[in-house]
Amino acid sequence: QRIQPPTMAVQSADAAALLAQLAESMRLGQCPNDQAIIKLDALLRDEFEGRTAVPACRLTTQELNDMAQRCDWLDADAQSRLSRFLALSDSVKFSAYRPDDEDVARALHTVRILMDRIPSSQSA
Repeated sequence: QRIQPPTMAVQSADAAALLAQLAESMRLGQCPNDQAIIKLDALLRDEFEGRTAVPACRLTTQELNDMAQRCDWLDADAQSRLSRFLALSDSVKFSAYRPDDEDVARALHTVRILMDRIPSSQSA
């Protein structure tokens, strides 16, 4: 069953503020790159869960990618971005990969794009 596209995706004010705060902390060098990736992952999963009722915080990367395949509101580009971001996050969390500044900048950009496309639960 496909998840229907939203009428409008609106980023929650709390998530937007947290994302801006994290971006500023990263810019100032106050958040190590590995911690930034972990925080971005948690923020994105929280937003998926809060706005779509998909239990993203409890899903594996594969399960979240499978969910993304069923979403009409995530086009192929967004699905690919999500998959790459989740692979990076898994590498940081489970393989002790140390992301560089480019990894973190791409991840931040990806999370911003994805958060803009997550529907509210009323429109999911």
